[in-house]
Amino acid sequence: MGTPRQIQSARRNGAKSVGPVTSEGKAISATNAIKHGLLAEAVVISGESPEHLAALSARFHAEFHPRTQVETHHVETMIMCRWRLHRLWEFESATLNQEIDRLAAVVDAGRRRGAQAFRNLSEHSRSLDLLTRYETNFARAFLRAHKALMELKAKEVPDWSDHIEHSVLNAVDDTPAKNEILRNEPDSDPNPVL
Repeated sequence: MGTPRQIQSARRNGAKSVGPVTSEGKAISATNAIKHGLLAEAVVISGESPEHLAALSARFHAEFHPRTQVETHHVETMIMCRWRLHRLWEFESATLNQEIDRLAAVVDAGRRRGAQAFRNLSEHSRSLDLLTRYETNFARAFLRAHKALMELKAKEVPDWSDHIEHSVLNAVDDTPAKNEILRNEPDSDPNPVL
């Protein structure tokens, strides 16, 4: 922690910053929240833009400013849900458009063709039902992550600087030795047979 004078100086210097000015600087800044490309590789499918995912991620990180790793996980869940919702909406449009194009020779143009396409897909395909179900799931997951994030942000972040880590990955083996008497167990034999 800096001295009060250092803190004031840092605040004055930070207030002078207006962010990137050039389009190149803005493009670089848009990807600041992305630490690596693994998330994009796991989520972006053929025909989608990793840059659009990076921009969406940057906007969410800029809006919610996650302070801890858990808050970051909630923000990432929200990003993934939003990304997948957009994908589902595009799939729905593409599915309906494909059916509308198929009906072009049979049904008059306009809304009648769109209505017939919807009816055909509803009656003879599960695609619209599945898209609606997935849309509902992603929307609910988004809202759950948002609610959990807001609850965490309402609390003060604890100071973990003097925290002693109790991780199962580096736990000390505290199991009793083979010939050690277990005092809290009355049936324990002081001379166990091995």
